[in-house]
Amino acid sequence: MLSVLIAFLSGFTFVFAVVAMKGTVLDITSPKQNPWPLFWYIQLLLVLVPVNVISALGIAGVWSTGAHALVGAVPGTETEVALTVIGTLLLYISSLALMLRVVRLKKLRDELIWIRGHEGAILWYAKGFILIGTSIFIVFTILGFRHAFIESWLTSRRLLEVRLMNNYHTGVPSQIIPILFWIGYILSMLGGFTFRLKRKSQGFFILLYSLFLTSALGNKAPIVITILLWIIAARMEIPKSWYSLRTVAFGGFSLIFVGGLIYALFLRQYPNAGFSEFILYVLSRLGIGQMNGTYITFGWAKTDELPVGNYYWGLIPGASFLNKEYINYQKVIMMISEGYSYTEMGVVNSYFIAEAFAIGGYPLLWLSPIIVAVTSAIAMVILRKMFKFLLWKPIAPQMSLVLFLLTHDITGGFNGFPFLKSVLLVASLLSFALLPIKFWRSLRISKIIILVPRDEQ
Repeated sequence: MLSVLIAFLSGFTFVFAVVAMKGTVLDITSPKQNPWPLFWYIQLLLVLVPVNVISALGIAGVWSTGAHALVGAVPGTETEVALTVIGTLLLYISSLALMLRVVRLKKLRDELIWIRGHEGAILWYAKGFILIGTSIFIVFTILGFRHAFIESWLTSRRLLEVRLMNNYHTGVPSQIIPILFWIGYILSMLGGFTFRLKRKSQGFFILLYSLFLTSALGNKAPIVITILLWIIAARMEIPKSWYSLRTVAFGGFSLIFVGGLIYALFLRQYPNAGFSEFILYVLSRLGIGQMNGTYITFGWAKTDELPVGNYYWGLIPGASFLNKEYINYQKVIMMISEGYSYTEMGVVNSYFIAEAFAIGGYPLLWLSPIIVAVTSAIAMVILRKMFKFLLWKPIAPQMSLVLFLLTHDITGGFNGFPFLKSVLLVASLLSFALLPIKFWRSLRISKIIILVPRDEQ
């Protein structure tokens, strides 16, 4: 009965988000005009889906082997955690909807209005980012960085091993490595715009190059994001010929076939498990990994085992230069719950209230949704102004929104929000990449007059 209540409240929260954001930059009610907020609603689902799965299965019923284990979570706290999560989400959504109206970040219009007839400008910027991305990758390689997928394929080393080597054992500071992601994301959008403007072969080539950059670290999610960004920018639609009984039948058969393959792989890893355990295994991996840290944190609090630490250092921009001893709270969760050393694994993901609770208890937990909402709106404004100044004004609103959403995940902890730590890092690194392109562009404009629309969104 309680799981039904949680499901109802979760559905209400999602619908409330759609209604509350209407007219703002996160308005998703006209996806053909403004599809970019999709990434924010995915973040909401990555919080709400696990809450419902765990409420239905119970912490004790969640498949507890491997990286998705809820080690430290306490059975019986499922409803308390779920209600706290939903309550803080509603507070976050309400505050963010208000702040977006205060800073006047209104619903975006279809960018085709601004870019039609300017294929040359889009391609010019794409070439600039390809040149900058290649230069950065070469410098990283000289400093010991290796393209994770290529290195793993050539040397038969585990992908995770190469990823950890890049993060902890090269001359490239781990804080600046994500610039490859960000340039790749921008390029994938430019590639999609190019494809939409009937330069299909060039648009597809830009996609391939952006995939080269975003796959460099070996993470799978950025590859999916890159493809999705390109598809959205290109406004790829499902052909009407696909809407047929034959297509539905083929799709159903394909799902059964893929499910069978996954089941076979599952049995190889767990030979004594039955089909019911397989269903449990699948349900336990429906995004639960994004909320592990939240349930573990509340479990530790319930048993008075919450690790004490100066986690507030994580809020301060440049704190690693001031205090080299502090450890990010989400890294602490990984080290304690899964038993890894600092350099053996990444971090345990958690909804931002978990880290806020570890830093300031229940008062900061309930204040954190407002803090995240206020700083999110400010961060969006900062990125938009930066892109308008350093990039092409007509596409600045889209670029800034996407880069914000992809670098400020609500299941990525709390520390990046209060003092704008994350947006300052993104803005500074991207400015480093954009300034040469702007300088190059200004030199060219001084020789050739390029018409650029003055209208802005």
